[in-house]
Amino acid sequence: MTSQPGQLTDQQFEDIRARAEVATDGPWERYEEYGPDFFANTTGSYLRGVGSFNFGDGTDAAADEEFVKHAVEDVRALVAEVERLRALVAQCDHRACAGFPDDCPNPVLVNPDPPVHLGGIRCGCRPTP
Repeated sequence: MTSQPGQLTDQQFEDIRARAEVATDGPWERYEEYGPDFFANTTGSYLRGVGSFNFGDGTDAAADEEFVKHAVEDVRALVAEVERLRALVAQCDHRACAGFPDDCPNPVLVNPDPPVHLGGIRCGCRPTP
């Protein structure tokens, strides 16, 4: 897959996936028994500590804390969605233009209409059968 500005290369995607797979499961919660800024996953049979994060008391502190607490599960969900969408693109009509999918000048959304297909995108440069 060629990469355009703002698009992930295959290597970047694999690096993100690898980091997400080995990270401590989320969600991370504040675990004050180890200090006011200590976070851990407390949902399992034992505490899995993550570490101390001091978000301060600025206007974005609560939003930053919420973002970090859910980062692992959010990234894993996004990785799964990218994989699902890539699989759909791989199933697309192979009569597409040479630039499909990244450089196609005329991508067309396909509505999901089971049992025919699951939806997605197709190249609009050539007529449909």
